[in-house]
Amino acid sequence: MRVIDFHCDTPSRIYDPRRKRKLANMGTPERTAGLSPYVQLSASFCPVSCENEEGFALICEMLECWQSAAAEGRAYPPLKTAAELKKALEKGQQVSVLTLEDARPLNGELSRVDLLFERGVRLITPLWRDDTVIGGAWNSSEGLTPFGEAAAERFLELGGILDVSHASRASHAQIVALCRRYGRAPVATHSNAFALTNHNRNLTDEQIREIGLLGGVIGLNFYPNFLTLGDESVTMRELALHLRHVMDLGGESVCVLGSDFDGVDALPEGISSAADLPRFAEYLQKNGFSADFIDRFFFENGKNYLMKNLPQGTDV
Repeated sequence: MRVIDFHCDTPSRIYDPRRKRKLANMGTPERTAGLSPYVQLSASFCPVSCENEEGFALICEMLECWQSAAAEGRAYPPLKTAAELKKALEKGQQVSVLTLEDARPLNGELSRVDLLFERGVRLITPLWRDDTVIGGAWNSSEGLTPFGEAAAERFLELGGILDVSHASRASHAQIVALCRRYGRAPVATHSNAFALTNHNRNLTDEQIREIGLLGGVIGLNFYPNFLTLGDESVTMRELALHLRHVMDLGGESVCVLGSDFDGVDALPEGISSAADLPRFAEYLQKNGFSADFIDRFFFENGKNYLMKNLPQGTDV
């Protein structure tokens, strides 16, 4: 089965395997052994307990750890360009694209954007929670700060991708406007439908339509809190409902996987790790989704997006 997952927090797990978490090792190589090719957008994340300055050092350590783990076969080799991705897909390899979730460790230092890009980071999720040096997240009404806007613009200039997941409505609008200015397609790596679950981490119908019209993609998030606000248990049914809603509004090309494996403390019934993705594919086929769309959701849409939006590179 071919899979591209737009958001996993697996670098945190590789960096600190003793880190207490109810669910762990959901997106590691032993869990994806049956997937070929497999591309993981691997997010490095600084815990909120870290101050901004301490956090930047931690992010750099986490990126180095991922590189070392990849050399040992415990993580996925990171790619930097569309040309590298094309070759990996042709060979059916398992690879990664390095990302940063929550850019507050930039801490007002614009040169750090360049440093992260040089270290291989190709996508940044600027916000995570609250108001930071970058701007307002989903639980805020604030937009990007002047520094946050400058950092986002610099990353686009370098060839990076900006993610609107976790952004406030105001920050979302600014990020999308920047993407349009640079002729880039926005992405929501792990966000569901607000109309079905009115959590501010989810996207409004207007936002879904806009991302679809701009050629962007939206990653289906497996975290139960973003699938239902009720007390009932969450199953693959809720995942399918959110997927259908996003598809109906944004089009079949907008839908990708954004599981949030290794970043959540609960998952829908029937899914415990990336090893269960084929089971979810079977569920979708039994419940009215075409085989063509299922492949587009798990792989083709993500491939097309990354091939257009990663730095192109050169064939060797």
